[in-house]
Amino acid sequence: QKGARIWGDKVVNFYDSLASLSNFFPEARFVIIWREPAAVFRSIMRAAQGRSWFAQRTGMSFRFLMAHRDLKEQRDRLIRQGARLHEIHYELLVKDPEGTMAGICKFLELPFFSGLASLDGADQSAISEGAHHAMVKGGKIVSSLERPDIVPPHVKRKIDRYVSLWQEQTGGQWPVAW
Repeated sequence: QKGARIWGDKVVNFYDSLASLSNFFPEARFVIIWREPAAVFRSIMRAAQGRSWFAQRTGMSFRFLMAHRDLKEQRDRLIRQGARLHEIHYELLVKDPEGTMAGICKFLELPFFSGLASLDGADQSAISEGAHHAMVKGGKIVSSLERPDIVPPHVKRKIDRYVSLWQEQTGGQWPVAW
């Protein structure tokens, strides 16, 4: 509707269907954004504090951990299929938005300009309302506000166990250290 040549979606709901999307759109290019699992869960917990889909779910820690694993399996399938794939880390994106966005532009074969590394003037019409989106609705990309860690200790231990398992299963290759 806006005359765009390129469409992107940050919605996490595609974590288990990237290979299918690649089959349906064989010329598609995929940018996968990895994020440290405990940070993902902190974000989920903050989203659940408002009126949110996340607040209605039980077993969210297990669901998000399995989704993280499933995304890795989909990523591996994309590689085996020869799909065009670029991976970035959320933590690096917020620390170095200009360098990260320049890398994405190079991968997409698009010209880079510094405005791509800023939220100033960005079209935010697709971003749903909610306190958990307050930072993305700002004008500057920042890593986080200083906030207390709200992840319960037993969930942190669970996340650490899964990360250790995945590191063991992949010979230390995934998830990469943040």
